[in-house]
Amino acid sequence: VTITQAPIASQRTPVSGGCWTLRDRLSCCQHIDGRSNENGGYDCVPAAWQRVFDSGHVCETGCYTQGLCGGRKLGEGEVLSCQELRLQTIGLSEEQLLKLDDKA
Repeated sequence: VTITQAPIASQRTPVSGGCWTLRDRLSCCQHIDGRSNENGGYDCVPAAWQRVFDSGHVCETGCYTQGLCGGRKLGEGEVLSCQELRLQTIGLSEEQLLKLDDKA
């Protein structure tokens, strides 16, 4: 089984519980935060491979990763762009992706 690419940002759908509830990076890139607080409306952002955010999650809202609503402004190597994720996962099997997506 081959994993399909994550959609571009304009195709993202809201996740009502918040980005942090998503458990993998591909799902993260498919959503925006659907909560009705300061987090709502921001793209969900995945943590870099083999890392988790300070919150312990692999996915957080964009405002969290920018230090605008909790969290702190994150630097290079801490966040994985969804474009980079799409390029790195083209043609990978589910098993290969799960190995990549393992938390640190």
